[in-house]
Amino acid sequence: MGRTFGAAWYRGQISRELGKQGGPPMLVWQMGKVGSSTIYASLGAAIPDAPLFHIHMLTEGMLKKGELYQKSQQKGNKAFEFNRCLRKALLDSMERGRRWRIVSIVREPVARNLSAFFQNLDLYYPDLNFRTDAMEEIPVEELIEKFLQEFDHDRPMEWFDGEIRGLLGLDVFAEPFPCEDGYRIYQRDRFDLLLIRMEDINRVGASALASFLELPGFQLVNRNVGAEKDYADSYRKVKSQIVFPVRYLDEFHSSKYARHFYTEKELLEFRRRWEKD
Repeated sequence: MGRTFGAAWYRGQISRELGKQGGPPMLVWQMGKVGSSTIYASLGAAIPDAPLFHIHMLTEGMLKKGELYQKSQQKGNKAFEFNRCLRKALLDSMERGRRWRIVSIVREPVARNLSAFFQNLDLYYPDLNFRTDAMEEIPVEELIEKFLQEFDHDRPMEWFDGEIRGLLGLDVFAEPFPCEDGYRIYQRDRFDLLLIRMEDINRVGASALASFLELPGFQLVNRNVGAEKDYADSYRKVKSQIVFPVRYLDEFHSSKYARHFYTEKELLEFRRRWEKD
């Protein structure tokens, strides 16, 4: 989020963005580390004159949980004022009849959690500043223990009920998800929602967004690739060495979330990747 400003400043920025006339307002709204930066950059490049926002949390329940978690880690208290201002603007504009296009993304929960841990290492190492030399000094065993013991692992299980259902009333679990397609479009009175699996973005992302936006020739622009970040080497080492407790894999791969968005065969393949002989 960067530097924190006051609510009036955020409201002004949001109002100016919503004042654009290049098409319906678009919102990339999902939990962190599911490939959303690529979607956001691609939308901005394809329709630069349309209002466009990118956010991870909008509901009060999820925002308060995020604030409490940061306090529990004694790592400061990041303000979520922008989120609250955007939520009000979203609901107000829908109430006035403005229709939104929303894109959200899912990802296999174990991979998502490990990636999110590294993206937020500053919560656990506030003096790190993501310097490669400092990263290399942290033992892999320490990173693994900190991830397993201190990270908030429940975000994928809670996100869609807490956010999409909590704010818009749409229960994405109410009807089957077409795993073979890799995405689904939900159409409601005041918004359209494209829900896509991260694992399928390269395969069907461009065509799914082209259909959703009615924009033939839509192309993806890759952004925020973890392998290119300063923590990439430590991330690879942890991925290759971490041994997940059986109960951890059982819990997440048998969850409502995982079983809704992935087939039994796919979940078995994920599990094989994480299990070590």
